[in-house]
Amino acid sequence: MKESIEKFKEHVKSACQELLKHRIESLLADEKSAKASAESDTKSSAGDKHETAREMVQQEREMIGRRISEAEKQMAELIKIIETDPSNVIQAGSLIYSTLGWMYLSISLGSVMIKDLKVNIVSMDSPVGKLLKGKKVGDAIELNGKHISIESVC
Repeated sequence: MKESIEKFKEHVKSACQELLKHRIESLLADEKSAKASAESDTKSSAGDKHETAREMVQQEREMIGRRISEAEKQMAELIKIIETDPSNVIQAGSLIYSTLGWMYLSISLGSVMIKDLKVNIVSMDSPVGKLLKGKKVGDAIELNGKHISIESVC
């Protein structure tokens, strides 16, 4: 059983990396498209309308740049967490099974499906992450009036 949970955790880690990798690739494609749009827009000379369009494209490029930077920071943080040694005490990198379902504590990514099982990928800074930190199997937390028992930590 322990070995199968370890393999499941490896699948979760890989899925997180792939999800973030695809997000970065998509943002880079958006950035390339915005750059091409800006370059083609410079050929127009419609006065104020042209300047407004250029400014909007520039703002979009800056926003995409910030999102790329944030996604790259998340990837670096995720890799650092993945390399953390496993523990029976909940910490960054723990895969947890609770009465709330599966959770992987790392960065905030939403959820992934692994072999028909939904795993919520949550940050240690999230409300549930803060409550879980330092807990172990058999402990429980209260979240929004809901009692959550910790059944497995890997």
